[in-house]
Amino acid sequence: MHGLKIKEFIDREGAALDIRTQEELARVLGVSDQTVSNWVKGKSFPTHQMEDRLFRMGMTVEELFGADIWDIVREKAKAELSDEMFNRKADFFLNRLLAKIEKTDIK
Repeated sequence: MHGLKIKEFIDREGAALDIRTQEELARVLGVSDQTVSNWVKGKSFPTHQMEDRLFRMGMTVEELFGADIWDIVREKAKAELSDEMFNRKADFFLNRLLAKIEKTDIK
């Protein structure tokens, strides 16, 4: 399993967040440098609460979970479902995910 794509996230969002390094990201998140390093190496992964914070900071699903996880899920699903059924199920679950995200507000 691949780790988080922290570098891509920092390259894309870092300037806006005043984060230029993994160490600065760790400080902002209130975790150790080693924790972030372990996420990058795939040795450990953020808690759901930390994932939520990263999403809210602008991290994409691909950066958090890696694009490869979507490829694995897609290939497994396509092997078991027709393209039409796969697309319907994908749309259904994506809409549920988006609805859940919309209900979660930062106050």
